[in-house]
Amino acid sequence: LLTHSVRAHLRADVPVGIFSSGGVDSALIAALAAREVEPNQLHTFAVGFEEHSYDERGPARTVAEFLGTRHTDVLATQEDLAAELRHVIEMVAEPIGDPAVLPTAILARTAKRDVGVVLSGEGADELFGGYPTYVGHALSPAFQALPKSARTLVAGLVHCIPPSDRKVPLRWLIRRFVDCASLDMPVRHVAWFGGQTVEPTLSAELSDMWDSTADRFEMLGRIMYFDFCTYLRALLVKIDRATMLASLESRAPYLHQPLARFAFALPDALRTRGLRTKPLLKAMARRYLPRGIVARRKRGLSVPISRLMRSELRAEFDRHVRDERFEQIGLLPTGRVSELVSEHTTGRANHARALWTLLVLGLWTEQWTGA
Repeated sequence: LLTHSVRAHLRADVPVGIFSSGGVDSALIAALAAREVEPNQLHTFAVGFEEHSYDERGPARTVAEFLGTRHTDVLATQEDLAAELRHVIEMVAEPIGDPAVLPTAILARTAKRDVGVVLSGEGADELFGGYPTYVGHALSPAFQALPKSARTLVAGLVHCIPPSDRKVPLRWLIRRFVDCASLDMPVRHVAWFGGQTVEPTLSAELSDMWDSTADRFEMLGRIMYFDFCTYLRALLVKIDRATMLASLESRAPYLHQPLARFAFALPDALRTRGLRTKPLLKAMARRYLPRGIVARRKRGLSVPISRLMRSELRAEFDRHVRDERFEQIGLLPTGRVSELVSEHTTGRANHARALWTLLVLGLWTEQWTGA
């Protein structure tokens, strides 16, 4: 099914591009495409950053060298990212809180020089169990079964680990798991995404969506369908706006309808396995890719936003991310922004995504409404 979907997006005489992070999702797309077209017709593109832990250009080059694609990578500096944020705010008539829109837009302009269409790995995580949150949900019952004293001890130890600006630090993942493991499953899932400015809750619409899945899926299937209908929509908007700014068309082979139906019919045992994500997809990938590529820990296109808000965007951050700004528009309770900033800067919590969302919203409302 995936091979058929990739093949449907290719023409032998037209160059096609693939956004590559060196991860298994995009690497498998590239491997299947390489079997269908001449090597000089297949381009791969990767973006990297000055911060080593965020830079995915090396793994992407490894994939390109193995497959023989025409590879291009781009370094997105702090100055580039700040300039791109201002450009996106000016050009896109909706606030996009996902910071990955910035390197995606930079990469899209680069790709447009060589191709008119790019393929991406969007949808693979939601369909085949790729997010670490899914492993967290599978482990939560066992953690909750521990004596309260043991859970308290673990929580205390986790909170002693020093903070880090590195990409997806282990401390952040473990602390999120421990702090939210006792919440109801859908609320816990929303909390684990880490971008909330207030206590996570579900709207009536999302609660109804969650309740409607009770008889359709097992536990992980329910949460993955929830992501498919919510979070994935935002990801698709992000990549669509970023590529359209460069007049580039993006397509997502994993979202081919027959493949999606197949994925949602899978049992939970094939969605995660122990601490491993995407066991079924990785089993397929091992037929076409070296084991080292398939076994890489999921990284995704993360952006070093903590440093960006402290450096190139510091003036905008100080102007917009303050209590008066959001009290004025009635968005947050009194003192909440100061609380988030204080907890983040002192290392008591990682609120980078929440603070970034506030920064983007502040800039966007200033640009589009004058407020």
